[in-house]
Amino acid sequence: MKRILCIILCAVMAFCALPINAMAEGGSETPSTTKAAAKAETKVTGIEYLYNLKQSQKLAFEITVSPANPARTVLLQRYNSEKKKYYTKVTYTTNKMKKAKLRVVIPKKFRRRTYGKWRIVVEASDKAKRYISKPIKVYSSNVRTLELSSDAACIYCIDTDKVIYNKSMERRLKPASCTKIMTLITVIETGKFGGTSPVTYRSVNVPAERLHAIVGDRYRNRDLCYAMILGSANDAAVMLASGTAGSNDNFVRRMNNIVDDIGLENTHFTNTFGDPNKNHYTTAYDLSRITAYGYNYNRFCEVVGTEQYGFKSLKNGKRYGCYTADHMVRDKVKGHIGGKTGYSEVYGASYSGLFKYKGRVYAVTQMNAESKGVRWKDVRKLYKYVRKYSRTKY
Repeated sequence: MKRILCIILCAVMAFCALPINAMAEGGSETPSTTKAAAKAETKVTGIEYLYNLKQSQKLAFEITVSPANPARTVLLQRYNSEKKKYYTKVTYTTNKMKKAKLRVVIPKKFRRRTYGKWRIVVEASDKAKRYISKPIKVYSSNVRTLELSSDAACIYCIDTDKVIYNKSMERRLKPASCTKIMTLITVIETGKFGGTSPVTYRSVNVPAERLHAIVGDRYRNRDLCYAMILGSANDAAVMLASGTAGSNDNFVRRMNNIVDDIGLENTHFTNTFGDPNKNHYTTAYDLSRITAYGYNYNRFCEVVGTEQYGFKSLKNGKRYGCYTADHMVRDKVKGHIGGKTGYSEVYGASYSGLFKYKGRVYAVTQMNAESKGVRWKDVRKLYKYVRKYSRTKY
């Protein structure tokens, strides 16, 4: 009996095993085990990741999204630096195409700061994955319009390499004695700042000579640099040229070589002290860049930031005292490092100086103000702009 029961039990187990094996062998064809099709990567082209524009200028760019079928949702998001989070400001929808072009515009009302961070997000579709761009950095200058007498102005941040204020900054103008900023830089780069220079016939025959030096006398180059910057002595600039480079022509060539090294396209010098010439010109932007270049040298900052200085000639012992024309130095404006003035009855009053605020250094330039007095009003407005707007961000 037991044997009969065992045979029956084995038969039942064998019968039950058949459909189980059959299901196992055919399982790859059932819906429960079908693999979902892999989503395609979303590609976006046409994005630039750095913009530097006036706040009033429209910021728009055209991107291509693929795949774009079915239609894709595209988000323009702005970063909130306080909440440390991105927020959607504009939503777009692409056409149903394999590749869809889309014009993205960052509205002016969202650019009321000097610095912002944005990104493009393309939402996922049934066929493609979500896309998030790298941060798009936007620097906006002129977040506030200033009433300036000057024909041109520029505030250039040395630390960020960005312009935060611009008024006709690429217009070619006459720099007058602001030329001497480059003359000082060139003297320093000759390596002869500590040397001496002779009084030449050429130096005693330039207009607006200040030292009234005697031919045959000699001066320390260091002293001549202070006389040239603080007292704006034209004869000192000419003496420095011959004493450090052998001739005026060689020195001016070096000045223009430095212009090329900085990468400036709208500056050319024909002399060392700013004598008007059709081929002697610069711009507010270029002059800011030149002043910023000078900041690399401690000696440059020492000279332009000095209030008064005394010295004497080496042979005749003639004594001199010079007092800066820089009112920002005179008034001991907090953060002011120093600068150089320029003036012409024809072209007006100019200035380029260095201003430090909250750890960053700015080269601030204005050109062709209607008078010397108005010039300082403009400079103070530009410094106030730095204090109020230089570090604002979204």
